[in-house]
Amino acid sequence: MYYIFLFIYLLFISGINNVNSFSLNINKSDRLKLLLCKNKFNNIYVNNIGRHDTVKLINEWKNKSDKDYRYILDQAIRQLSTDENIFSLTFTIKQIDNKIINIKTKKVEPNYLLFHLMLNNEIHFMNIIEDYDNCELFDNAFNEYHEFLLKNGFNPKYYNLKSRNNTIKYFLNINLLELLDETKNEIIYLKNNKYLSYLEKDTEIKKNNIKNQISNNETLN
Repeated sequence: MYYIFLFIYLLFISGINNVNSFSLNINKSDRLKLLLCKNKFNNIYVNNIGRHDTVKLINEWKNKSDKDYRYILDQAIRQLSTDENIFSLTFTIKQIDNKIINIKTKKVEPNYLLFHLMLNNEIHFMNIIEDYDNCELFDNAFNEYHEFLLKNGFNPKYYNLKSRNNTIKYFLNINLLELLDETKNEIIYLKNNKYLSYLEKDTEIKKNNIKNQISNNETLN
């Protein structure tokens, strides 16, 4: 009887250790992927895809005569192959009536492909590629995704996109300065995670705004 209880006890301890080991092995990129599976966006459908499906999608997009576009896609595959930690997401833009915009066949086709790299709590945007036939801007979708990252404790970084000419045009429409405003980003995070700290920070900002307004009025007078 003693050995039976001992055996059950050892199984129980082993189960706990396995759970702890499993939780430790879930890194921040895995956590993001899990959150994306549960979250429903207003402006986009976001899908996490593996490397094989990413390369398959890029090769489908390469079926165009535009050499410059095909070169961009070749560079994307090369970038993906240089770092195994880069992971991919697809964006499919929604219409206002919640219907998907570009349906070329019976299956849903993504508008954009994003490459991410997670470093500590920072999520780096490594590349943004779009379907050649895409005609949908993703301003609202991108802003919504940016806020989603902040609310869940991820710190988005965009400076890796500066070296890629094909991504510059996206930010001609999106107000990039808004995305890079650290104070506003902090407010978004605090409001959803530390509400008392948010109230303190919000009060501080409003007081400073009032002081600046009074100072400006005095200068004008």
